[in-house]
Amino acid sequence: MACKKAVLYGFDGIETVISALQGAGCFSVGAWVKHESKNATVDVNALLFSEEYTITYPIPLALYEKIFNKHFGEFSAHAGRLNVYTGQHLRYDQIQLMFRRVARACYDVLVKSKAELVVSSGIVHECVDTLLFALAHEMDIHTVSCTPFFYVSPPCFFITENGQSHYVISVPGENKDLDLSQFGFSPKALKGHASTLNKKIVKRILNAKNPHIVHNVYRHLSWVRKAKENVTDVSALSKDKRFVYFPLHYQPEASTCRMADAAFELQLVAIQEVSQKLPPNYLLLLKENPLQTFYYRTNDFYDAIHKLKNVRIVSNETPSHELLEKSDFAVTITGTVGWEALRAGKPVVFFGNPQYQHLSGAFRFTDTLNLQDVASHVVDQDVLQEEANSLYASAYSGDLTRSKPLTEDDIEVLINSLRKHIKNRFCSE
Repeated sequence: MACKKAVLYGFDGIETVISALQGAGCFSVGAWVKHESKNATVDVNALLFSEEYTITYPIPLALYEKIFNKHFGEFSAHAGRLNVYTGQHLRYDQIQLMFRRVARACYDVLVKSKAELVVSSGIVHECVDTLLFALAHEMDIHTVSCTPFFYVSPPCFFITENGQSHYVISVPGENKDLDLSQFGFSPKALKGHASTLNKKIVKRILNAKNPHIVHNVYRHLSWVRKAKENVTDVSALSKDKRFVYFPLHYQPEASTCRMADAAFELQLVAIQEVSQKLPPNYLLLLKENPLQTFYYRTNDFYDAIHKLKNVRIVSNETPSHELLEKSDFAVTITGTVGWEALRAGKPVVFFGNPQYQHLSGAFRFTDTLNLQDVASHVVDQDVLQEEANSLYASAYSGDLTRSKPLTEDDIEVLINSLRKHIKNRFCSE
């Protein structure tokens, strides 16, 4: 049985799985790009921040220009995530040089390894994997990425080929019943800015290797004060008003930086769009993410929100389930509040590619979307359960989240799932 030469991205800490897949004839590893430096691997950080990678095969100028024109904006967005705790934004020229360094290295890796397949253990949402997959596409190299089905137990993941949609509800698979109660609100509500941010986030800032630590702590504490300005007491809102709930995403993160529609990576744009389309008697209630820092939240962000007459920022201490109960529907970029809303019988409006995007009661935001119609929509729980089961059945068993150490049984489940897909799809007799 012939197997393809593969370039791997990720799979950190699960080398046993890769060895087993090679032993089963699923692929042979031509190169392995990882977040840790080990023998016979390519270090992601070295590609990003140093010139030490030796180029054997220079990228053709025409291909470089094509990749640059198509993907520099996306790359720049991912590059903004690199210094989240140092708080030092990269300059435009620095990002351009980084783009060229990474593009040249990724091209060299693909050519040098004679790659026929590129496989990632997670959603493509970083600088290096973005260009690795983009180049593979232009070079007609098949790509496969694995995306965990977030917050589901037992854990499973979706497989995407050549950038196609991850989340299909019509793929035949095992008969599985998805327990929607997993998407309820945690009984341990996250505490507000005064406690969570000061303890956890300031500690991260202090631990960052950065000569501007004191300045950044000051910036962060100033941001906390700004975030608390003009916060609305929900109980004081007019009983004549109807509400829509929009919990803000932590940024920067894949939920907005990759999974969002490109125009809405900046959440303020989504907030402004919803504000313009809300019926006259509605208020949009925003709740800041308790893990957010000053990075990606400037004073201008809050000043712009306070200018919107039908938008209110509520206290971070207000329980999310209370805000959802008071609201006719939820709004999110791609967040899990979508699952929580659907399970509670409330519709959700989204601005990206969440895993529930094809389920009844989930509405992609468009110019023609009528928010009054959304508010009137009744979520049929029987239909929702049937669709959720179908979505669950299209996923593969196994834990790729790296949220806990894997047992031997966990590893065996992963091996069997990946072997089933890759061998069936890419190995020929």
